[in-house]
Amino acid sequence: MYEPTVLMYHKDWTTPDVTNTLILAIKDDVTAEDVAPYEIVEFPGGMFLVATADELDDGDLNETVDCMHRWIHDSGVFEYGDFPESGMCNMPNVDGAIDKALGIAQQQIFLPLKFRKN
Repeated sequence: MYEPTVLMYHKDWTTPDVTNTLILAIKDDVTAEDVAPYEIVEFPGGMFLVATADELDDGDLNETVDCMHRWIHDSGVFEYGDFPESGMCNMPNVDGAIDKALGIAQQQIFLPLKFRKN
């Protein structure tokens, strides 16, 4: 809302070849030449469960992600989605002013959702 949204996910996150992939939304008139050496990809979009945790507190991050997985499982409606398999995250306050005021380093966690098959 106050700054560009940049999301990150971990490609090949279950292997030693894990890489961080950044996603930045662009306008329709942006060309491949405009973003070189990066590439433009079509993001499939979808539904996501979103929660916020303290990026600097592994216990809080793990507890938040565990709660999110339990919510998905217990929802009766959703299951874990397909893309990205690792989920995504962003830091909504890159300059740190809000984090400083709140006393935590906010990380928003996005887990993909899909409807359960009946």
